[in-house]
Amino acid sequence: MSTKDNIMTQLSMNDFATSAQLAAFCDVQLPAISKATRQLQSQSMIVTEAGFRPAVLRLSFKGARMMGKTLPSGKRSPSAAVQQHACHKNEAALILSRKYPGFQWTQKDQLLAHGLRPAQGEHAATDRRGRAHLILLDDYQMASNRILRSWTRRHTPDTNHYPVHNGQRWCDLANNFVVATTSVEQADRHQQWASSTYKILKQEDARLPEIEIIKIEPLWDLF
Repeated sequence: MSTKDNIMTQLSMNDFATSAQLAAFCDVQLPAISKATRQLQSQSMIVTEAGFRPAVLRLSFKGARMMGKTLPSGKRSPSAAVQQHACHKNEAALILSRKYPGFQWTQKDQLLAHGLRPAQGEHAATDRRGRAHLILLDDYQMASNRILRSWTRRHTPDTNHYPVHNGQRWCDLANNFVVATTSVEQADRHQQWASSTYKILKQEDARLPEIEIIKIEPLWDLF
């Protein structure tokens, strides 16, 4: 696969990415990414979002059509917070793929078909060993008590995808739980909560998994 084709595939799967992230995903050097993205931009296949350093890249409407992907209608771009979250999700994937070979995100339509409706920051993934992961991505100063609620809450399904009114829970389908945060202070806060409140709860309910808390580097600070 050419570098240009690889970039198009990665942006189709991940929506937004920086050049450095694309270099990591495509396993090529950054100069090759820069050359390929310039060519794709000249062909109106990708767009550079304004206002970010490092810059954020996404598919254009033309590029999305070529990839068989539907973009939201309208001329307005997604908010800065949405783009930030997508790129921080990429950073989490780069870290977790080193620990869990074959790590890949599960697409939202698959989750909806299983009776799940992810809330803000909730993402699912699988790996080569068949593990199912819940990744709770905190780049918005999440309260620590949200961690357990995310794991155990029952979802209200989208009945267009899952024709049962009673949805699933992450704890019914996932067997690994990761909390990723862009803040050192948040990581410490979540770890303290896991070492106290969550530890007590786990003693009472052996089904609760261990929680892996990881720190990812923030690409931008919007606060």
